[in-house]
Amino acid sequence: MKKLNYEHSESYDCFVTNSVGIDLVVFECGYEKCDPFHCWGPERKQAHFFHYVISGKGRLYIEDQCYECGPGDLFYLSPREMAYYEADGSDPWEYKWVGFTGIRAESLIGNTLFPRQPLQHRVDSLEVQTHMDNIFTSFQSERTPNLLAVGHLYLFLAWITQQFPAKQYSKEDADEQRFLTMLRFIQLKYTTKVKV
Repeated sequence: MKKLNYEHSESYDCFVTNSVGIDLVVFECGYEKCDPFHCWGPERKQAHFFHYVISGKGRLYIEDQCYECGPGDLFYLSPREMAYYEADGSDPWEYKWVGFTGIRAESLIGNTLFPRQPLQHRVDSLEVQTHMDNIFTSFQSERTPNLLAVGHLYLFLAWITQQFPAKQYSKEDADEQRFLTMLRFIQLKYTTKVKV
């Protein structure tokens, strides 16, 4: 993984004021090496957010639940829930984050474990940081920063969905999916010469 040389705290705010009709858009992304007891909240985020803890420790509060976070942890914050998080006093965390919104954001997250289990431990550091770094560095492009960032965001969410699916798929699920694919094919092609 190519190591980016982040400053103490860096972020790109995309200032998305209206995501009506937009499938998916990066709302904000960044990096922070927090000071002891650095905190955010309590409030609701304006978009969907993932934070990845690189080092150090902190506490995350979502509604009435408290979670202890450490290196390798990935946590999700929903715009629907009140949240608060705080860096540890003696070993404050360092993390990267990405926030996103759009009309597909809710359904994409709904296909993962995160709405029910917002904290996942020991997540693949190389994968998460590569995706987040790609989103972050997209904003340094002169020509199409938003398009590049959204492309990398889709790749990140595809990886999240594969690694943390909402349910484990059985053989019956796979058979049903194949059956639905065949039905869709027939619906699209029934006016043509369909062969078996």
